[in-house]
Amino acid sequence: MHGIEIAELAVLCVKAKNHFRAAFTALCPVMIDVDAPGPAALEITRFPFRLAPPTLYPLRNKMG
Repeated sequence: MHGIEIAELAVLCVKAKNHFRAAFTALCPVMIDVDAPGPAALEITRFPFRLAPPTLYPLRNKMG
C-alpha cells in the first residue's frame, strides 16, 4: 500500500490499535504489542478518570 517491501525488513513498527493484524499476520508472524502513553493507550484502566461514572464500560469494577 505504501511501497514498503516487508520481506526486506527485519523490524516493522505499526502505530495502530486495531485491524492491523488482519493485514499483517500472514507477513509478520511475530507481533509485539507495546503500550505507549497518550490518548490511544492500550490499557485504558491506567487513565486517571476522575469524573467518569463507576459503571462506565470497560472500567466497571476497575476504578478505585
